[in-house]
Amino acid sequence: MISDRRCSRVMAVLGALGVGTFLAPRAMAVPANVNISKLTGYQTEPTIAIDPSNPNRLFAAANTSSDALFAARSMDGGKTWSYSDPSDGTIADGNDGLPVACCDPYAVFDDFGNLFFTYLDSDFASGPNVVVVSSSNGGKTFAVRAKMRLGTTSKSPAYSQQI
Repeated sequence: MISDRRCSRVMAVLGALGVGTFLAPRAMAVPANVNISKLTGYQTEPTIAIDPSNPNRLFAAANTSSDALFAARSMDGGKTWSYSDPSDGTIADGNDGLPVACCDPYAVFDDFGNLFFTYLDSDFASGPNVVVVSSSNGGKTFAVRAKMRLGTTSKSPAYSQQI
């Protein structure tokens, strides 16, 4: 390992040669893990999205141990979190007008701050279906945009909008 003094001399020489400005490596503190769900049981396959129009606005979701998805939002860069459904911390559980979830959540914000969120529903008798919902308020409320049945061919998925 190169000492800080020697590293400083090497960087000074490179800087004098016009190679560029260098900063000595610094140790970074790693923040502690934070349990944002505070739910019993486990949560798996997490997704987190950052709003490019407001990087302090975040949305996180994950599978739960039941037919529902954990979902929460933050307006302060992740310092504090609020459940999308304050009553139980889950969405797509049969109590909110969204198709009941199985798994595979995925979230992304567009450049205008709209959140798009997808997951598989729990209708395995005829599907499952990919559910697409959107939110214009960072994940506080959702509207179903599409429900697409997964196809059975290996070449391309079948699509049938079922709203």
